Amino acid sequence: MAVERVTYVTHQGQRVLVIDISNGRGPEIAQVIRTAAPLIRRAEKNSVLTLTDVTNVIVRDIHASELVEFVKDNKPYVRAAAVVGVGDLAGAMLATTRILTGRQLKSFASRREALDWLVGVNAVK
Repeated sequence: MAVERVTYVTHQGQRVLVIDISNGRGPEIAQVIRTAAPLIRRAEKNSVLTLTDVTNVIVRDIHASELVEFVKDNKPYVRAAAVVGVGDLAGAMLATTRILTGRQLKSFASRREALDWLVGVNAVK
C-alpha cells in the first residue's frame, strides 16, 4: 500500500520524509509518487528533507515524465534530497532527472549514509 511507503522518520532530531519505492513496479511506484506529492507541497518552502529508496526498481517501471514532473514540482519545498539504491540504469535516469529539473539529488549506498548527509545539510541552514 502506497501510504505505508511514504513516512516521516526522525534522525538525529530531524524529520526526513522517506519515499520507499524499493522493489516496486509501475502502478505501485506511480501511486507512491502521488501519495508523497501533497505531503511535500503542504510544507513550508525549502524545509523538507527527502530520502527516496529505489533499491531493486526496474527502470522501465518508472514513468520518466511523471518522475520529472514530481521532482520539478517539489523543488520549492525540498531543502535536500537523497536517493538510495541507484544501479547503473537508474543512475542514468537520475542524471537525466537532475538535468531536466535543475535539482541536486545526491545518491548514497545506504539509508544511514543518506540520513546522516540530510541532517548535516539541514544543520547548516
